[in-house]
Amino acid sequence: MSYDPTGPRKKTWDKMKENPFVPAGVVGFFAVAIYGIKNYKNQRMTNPTAYFGSLRVMAQGVVAGAIAIAATADAIKYFVNEFKEGKKDDS
Repeated sequence: MSYDPTGPRKKTWDKMKENPFVPAGVVGFFAVAIYGIKNYKNQRMTNPTAYFGSLRVMAQGVVAGAIAIAATADAIKYFVNEFKEGKKDDS
């Protein structure tokens, strides 16, 4: 069994380095899920459907927030690179 330096683990690690907000969104989603499971018995609402519905909305909010932050960061990175290239061309 030989070591493949371009195997799936290496590719996944490289993708995570390239865009770290995807794993952050997944971690946030699972954090909300674990929080909900631990606090289920201490819930103040009587309807479990409403409780899990609100947890779903919170988890989706965390993931959507991570996506929005990643898109904003990529847009800023793109415009900064365009500005730097424009400055080099003007010189």
